[in-house]
Amino acid sequence: MFFTIYTLGRGQFLVSLILLPFLLNGFLSYANTQQPNEDIIMSGTVREIGSNYILLSDLSLHSGKATFDPSSTVKVLYNDENSNILLGGTQVGDVVFVHGILDQGQIRVMDYRHGIVNTRYVMPQKYEKVIGYHTTWSKDIPWSKDLRAGMKLKIRAGVDWITHLPQTLNIESWGAGRAGTPAYLSMSPSGSTGIFSLRAYLEAVVENVPAIGTVRFVLSREYSRNFSLNLGERSQINILDIPLGDVSATAVPDYVEAELEVGVTPNLGLTLSKISSDFSYIGFQEESQEFTTFEWERNKQMTLYFPFTNDGPGQVLGRFSGVLEADVGLSFYLKINLEVLGEDICCELIRTPSFIIGKLGSTILPFGELVVVEYQPYYRVRANFPDRLSHIMLNGKEVKLEEGGNLDVVLKNGEYTFQVPQYTYISPAERLKFTSWNSRYEGSETTTLKIVLDKDLHLEPTFTRQFYINISYPYNEVAGQVKGADWYDANQTVTFKVSNKMVELPNATRRVFIGWRGDVVSNSTEIELIISRPINVVSVWKTQYFITVSSSVGRVVGTGWYDAGSIVELKAEYSESNNRTRHVFVQWVGDIEGKDNPKKIVVDGPKKISAQWVTEYLLTVDTPYGKIYGSGWYPRNEAAVIKVAENYIDHGNGTARKFVGFAGDLSSNKLLEHVVMDRPKNVIAVWKTLYRVVVTSRFGETFIDGEQRFQKWYEAGAVSSIYLNTTGAPGRWIFTGWKGDYVGEEPTITIRVDGPKTVEAVWTEIKNPLQEGWVQPTIILVILAFIAAISIFIVKRRKLAAQLEPFRRKPRNIRG
Repeated sequence: MFFTIYTLGRGQFLVSLILLPFLLNGFLSYANTQQPNEDIIMSGTVREIGSNYILLSDLSLHSGKATFDPSSTVKVLYNDENSNILLGGTQVGDVVFVHGILDQGQIRVMDYRHGIVNTRYVMPQKYEKVIGYHTTWSKDIPWSKDLRAGMKLKIRAGVDWITHLPQTLNIESWGAGRAGTPAYLSMSPSGSTGIFSLRAYLEAVVENVPAIGTVRFVLSREYSRNFSLNLGERSQINILDIPLGDVSATAVPDYVEAELEVGVTPNLGLTLSKISSDFSYIGFQEESQEFTTFEWERNKQMTLYFPFTNDGPGQVLGRFSGVLEADVGLSFYLKINLEVLGEDICCELIRTPSFIIGKLGSTILPFGELVVVEYQPYYRVRANFPDRLSHIMLNGKEVKLEEGGNLDVVLKNGEYTFQVPQYTYISPAERLKFTSWNSRYEGSETTTLKIVLDKDLHLEPTFTRQFYINISYPYNEVAGQVKGADWYDANQTVTFKVSNKMVELPNATRRVFIGWRGDVVSNSTEIELIISRPINVVSVWKTQYFITVSSSVGRVVGTGWYDAGSIVELKAEYSESNNRTRHVFVQWVGDIEGKDNPKKIVVDGPKKISAQWVTEYLLTVDTPYGKIYGSGWYPRNEAAVIKVAENYIDHGNGTARKFVGFAGDLSSNKLLEHVVMDRPKNVIAVWKTLYRVVVTSRFGETFIDGEQRFQKWYEAGAVSSIYLNTTGAPGRWIFTGWKGDYVGEEPTITIRVDGPKTVEAVWTEIKNPLQEGWVQPTIILVILAFIAAISIFIVKRRKLAAQLEPFRRKPRNIRG
């Protein structure tokens, strides 16, 4: 069973417990022309909470009469001397409900529960609520008038009236022991402080003042008085000080002005006493049950539960009331007003107690009743959720969980839908996954549980802790190769791997897996582990580029895959062919250029490089004698220069060589010649051999081939004709023949030049015939011999002349 207590904002109190605000006839007739004769129940939205006030707006009138504008904001004053003051709370519909107690700046939701058998229960030992009567009235009169030169005068005058008579209601309860032990609840009002305030104002505004703009004049006067109303004590409200007269002082210095003021103050006295309460006995069932006091529902309706049987809705559980008396009195005061050097100094000397001059009357003030307004079974629902979960959804509305993730609510019997999020995130890499409600209801494995509440329910939702394996990689192209990034249950054996160690791209680039770094360090493509925390690993890949090195001939080194940033050496090689043709490296062309071979490059991307060659042919130049130039390798179609050092070589032994020309793949008799290398070529220098023929004679003249000379060069195999003119010899010397490379007696000889030849004429000295004894015969023989020689000489000379005729036009010196 339960009882429902409705509460409104601070300074207004509605209890079903129904509060009947008391009527202060005399005081209200003075403070306000309104004389309410029925309950006034107001509520609104809390907009601001001050040190001793609360602002309510969006006002609603639930019963009774009041003179306020529903769109205005009401300032409700109260006494905050006590440590615990009940605050106005959240608006539901158009009612503001109380939901907590202010205790040292913190709002605490009242939630008191009865324990199980043999345990003590606790109810609030003291509960205070400010109640009372509050009214406001204001009047604002605007007026305006157009002036000269475009100026405009605006005047506003008005008055504000506020009265507030608060009263603190004390609710005390106690009870302890086993279930079934009586518990008691008593309510009584206590004293508080009220306020009466009157403010009048006058505001004048002149707009569009030349050279100034707007001039504003404001005059405001406020009159405010506080009063106390305590149990059994008379509280005095001083209405207005009325001066009765002044007495001027004469025996004071000139710079001091003094007046003595005597006055009277009418006042209103109020006395609240004879407080009484009548509450029925509240008992408990004999069986062990728990009960909750001031439990909050989703609609913020404060409910008082008692697990006992009564007569249902309408039952009056208790009443409380008091006697309010009012009287009118006067008090007198004496005040001195001083002005020293133009400075006002005022002080009150004495004020008499109030003299009661009449009673306004007394009335019984019924504070209200505690009644049962609704009767319906309630059940308790408890559950424990992870402390990271701040709320769940109950029938589509958010329900905040208590500290530690506990849910403990009391609900009416009926159908309810509980819903929790599928995942509760502790961090971006750690979460709790809902598993089951562990209940007998259908749909226990889903996040939404629908139940029919017909008894106390204890839900045991389970959650599985999950960790995320985060695998990052530097290249998007390898995303499909890295497997295993996902959420996994704690202590689960998981595998993450790289399915393909190499990923080739279309531009001669590829990514090559190196290993794992981060929380796991390994070079293996597949890792298996038991997950107990979030894992962050990096799949490390390197980039490789393909270097293409090509050549039309020969062999090149360097083609292949290389790591980005590495250094590779390019090399071109070629072996000479046996046909005296070869190819010579010239340079690298393509993405890399240069003439170095080998050449080192930095691999910063895919590259295509070609070796460029030139075809060369071998020119072989040979000579049997002397020096010849031009042998070597020459590029195709290049003109090679062939040259012999000299065209004549004298060996110094009577033998000489004379350059005739070039033979072989070149036919020329020039010492220097050019040959176009369009193929391998052989060139031979051709020489002819010359031999020297030397003729010596002591007497006479020597002729070689009809010319008087003593030596001559002949080509090998030539025939040399030699003639010796003996006529010039002394008388006693006669030519007797030749010696050396030719032996003979005739002065004219012919020899074949097949080598160096040297012939020498032999002369013999003739002795005196007288001395010899045979002069005469000798002379005759000599003469005959001479005649015969002359004849032979003439004949041979003619023959020789005929043979030498072709050579007579050549130079005399063969070297020429």
